[in-house]
Amino acid sequence: MKIKRLTICAMMLAIIVVLGFFPPIPLGFIPVPIVIQNLGILLTGLLLRKGEAFTVVAVFLLMVAAGLPFLSGGRGGLTPFFGPSVGYLIAYPICAFLIAWAMEYVPKPNNLFTALIVTFLIGVLLLDGIGAIGMHINIKGMSLASAFKAQLAFIPGDTVKAVAASVVYSLLPLSIIDKK
Repeated sequence: MKIKRLTICAMMLAIIVVLGFFPPIPLGFIPVPIVIQNLGILLTGLLLRKGEAFTVVAVFLLMVAAGLPFLSGGRGGLTPFFGPSVGYLIAYPICAFLIAWAMEYVPKPNNLFTALIVTFLIGVLLLDGIGAIGMHINIKGMSLASAFKAQLAFIPGDTVKAVAASVVYSLLPLSIIDKK
């Protein structure tokens, strides 16, 4: 891996960690809060190659599992991987990989509209869908239908994050986004 690519990967890892310093917003009716950290996951998928994106997010999750308090609200350790937000954590590297994979097939890089469609379908709908399944499995008595209904609270904020990530992506020089 070239130094430039390694540097961009390290920057994306740092961005994901820094976004974890923003406090979570509890909703009250479900134990999973609103976080801004998934904006970093969307950006990672947009800016990195698929293998890089998956690896960066996997390294982030390994750091969290090792006890570093990098999740929103200063959480770390193994506890988050056995709680209601496990579906989101599992979805993070998958979504980063799929966004990067989809963006490799975009004929015109830096296209805001295409980036928005990809990040919305994968980084919002798929991420929240896997998160709902995780909630259904880990919250006693929560039906799958109830878990998916609860996800509706995340859609507006996650859509704003998808727009923000797509705008940043579309404004960056092609030399940074080089996916070849």
